[in-house]
Amino acid sequence: MNADYALLSADDAEQAAADWLARLDREGLLSGPVDVDALCDARHDFDVWVNAEMGHRVAFLRAATAWSRAERLAALKTHDAIPRRSILQRPVVQMLAAAACIAMAILVVIPLGLFEGASGQPAPLHYQTARGEMKTLTLEDGSVLTLNTDTSVDVLFSKDERQVALIEGEVFFDVAKAPERPFLIDAGEGQVRVLGTSFGIERRQGVVEVAVSEGTVWVGSAAHADTSESILTPGMIGYASANGVIVETSDVAAVDQRLLWREGRLRFDDTPLRDVAAEFNRYNTIQLVVTDEATGDIEIGGTFRLDNVEAFARLANDGLGLDVSHAPGRIELSSE
Repeated sequence: MNADYALLSADDAEQAAADWLARLDREGLLSGPVDVDALCDARHDFDVWVNAEMGHRVAFLRAATAWSRAERLAALKTHDAIPRRSILQRPVVQMLAAAACIAMAILVVIPLGLFEGASGQPAPLHYQTARGEMKTLTLEDGSVLTLNTDTSVDVLFSKDERQVALIEGEVFFDVAKAPERPFLIDAGEGQVRVLGTSFGIERRQGVVEVAVSEGTVWVGSAAHADTSESILTPGMIGYASANGVIVETSDVAAVDQRLLWREGRLRFDDTPLRDVAAEFNRYNTIQLVVTDEATGDIEIGGTFRLDNVEAFARLANDGLGLDVSHAPGRIELSSE
């Protein structure tokens, strides 16, 4: 964390992000898709703030996704117009919706209903995983799907198309090449068309995020088809919604770390403990509970087994000096 900026709470970071959006817009720096790295080059003080800690960058990306010509005032006035609510209830987060893929894929935001066809159409095959479970499926065309924890998909193949509906959760796709038989993925708010490649898509409470590890991706928004589109290459992360497209440039190593769940591991880099706990809780019946804000602000780095929450709790006690208490179905972490 940069010493020039004190650690902000999630609410304060979002308000600061909204203030930065207003400032950058006044200076004419938001005329196209939001590019964080380009903004860092243009404004040194923004570079210092957004890279001071991961929470700042996440807050800015969330706010920028809601930043469209029609929604700018709402994005800036979130904290003034309504009482503060949980992160998933805030309008900025509720407006997020994205879907993308790797290797010449096209994303268009469309209504739901990928499987709505003529009467008599075969019923899709349904697959799902429970909390902490992972499953690998080999489809009839040779494509391989790896389902992460708490994931649900429907699969329906015809002679002309291959269709998958991601109902919830996260899937890593390794799609067999068949240009004459497109591979379509319905991720709730949009549709992805793939000719053959490998990529991961996560859908969680209406938000879909894609990180590119190989290939090239074209991402566009149906609501702003003529003004908002981006080409993603390896190491880039794209977020798309009805409000437009934003791009974050990372690196391939970071993208690969994003997919470590396939190896049973989780990677954190200066991640607030509250977010670390939430990620562990996706995989374990024993839930980590952070009891106070100061403890939740502690930054965690390292790679951990995703199914060994007890070992992480011992590390929190021995390495961080946190108080750890056990109760049925939960482990409470506190610095008080």
